[in-house]
Amino acid sequence: CDDDGPTQPKPVPPKDYVAYFYDGVYNDSNWYFAYRPESDHLDSVWLPYEAPPVISADGSLMFVSNQVDDVIDVVEVDSFTVVDQLPYFDPVTVSSDGQYVVVYRDGLYLLDATDYSVVLHDTSVHGGAFAKNNLSFYALPDSGNILKYDLTNLAAPPVEIEVPFGAVRDLEPSQDERRLYLYLHRRNADYYFAVLDVVLDSITFSEYLTPGPGEVALTPDDRYVFYSNGGSMLYGPGPPYLSVFDTQQQAKLGVISTAGILDPPYDAGVPIRDICVTPDGRWLVAIDMGFPQVMALDIQRMEFSRGRINPGNAFQRGLSIQAGP
Repeated sequence: CDDDGPTQPKPVPPKDYVAYFYDGVYNDSNWYFAYRPESDHLDSVWLPYEAPPVISADGSLMFVSNQVDDVIDVVEVDSFTVVDQLPYFDPVTVSSDGQYVVVYRDGLYLLDATDYSVVLHDTSVHGGAFAKNNLSFYALPDSGNILKYDLTNLAAPPVEIEVPFGAVRDLEPSQDERRLYLYLHRRNADYYFAVLDVVLDSITFSEYLTPGPGEVALTPDDRYVFYSNGGSMLYGPGPPYLSVFDTQQQAKLGVISTAGILDPPYDAGVPIRDICVTPDGRWLVAIDMGFPQVMALDIQRMEFSRGRINPGNAFQRGLSIQAGP
């Protein structure tokens, strides 16, 4: 018989991660959407909430504010059934290893994700982000400076990291935690993307952005930071592109246009506000609260290659995706 050698294993197709967001329009805020960038598939479901979702590290659960009962509902996303309720107001974020859930009530609570017991409570902070290695949590207090908690030694007081100008709206720590990639708000429509070198204790790069606001998103390999400039109802829409910062060169790589992706009348390009990156680093998903679209950026090619017109209202926000693989 013929012998063609050992059978080669079939390549494993990329996982079709799901990014969730909701339509926060004033007259009907209950539509939630699930977008899969790998297959370019968009689903929608009506849920009894009017708040942004936060997705668990493995993608199986949605944490969402139940404003009627003043609790956080824990929703199983396959069936959209409530499996638990937590006595807090708003979900904030989760760690990529699935160990912690961060929520807000009278300050920030760090919860053990296995039983939702309180690990840490700080009344002076309202938001924040985990380091990629999940060894630290960077909290955002009302003062504008950042508090770094060592998750390997929670008994130790947090280290305050001074921010030279502006209040931190969003942040992403680098893999080695030497740099913090910040989205800062100075005043009115004045925003900045800035790189804070913690070792040097100085801003090593900054770019003025207006009308803002926007978000930052770091790729899992620590190579690129994307930042948006969506605009607002008060100051108007932002530019029709997304900016990219190269962490190896520590310099701006350029901008990526959103033109030519959507059908008219949006083919000239639309601004971007909410962004998130899939855990495998293949896709960036983007939405804006003033335009009814969801788009996917092919990170390897550095271009928007997929986009869908959202059949709902044009006030979408609260983009969230699982943080773990």
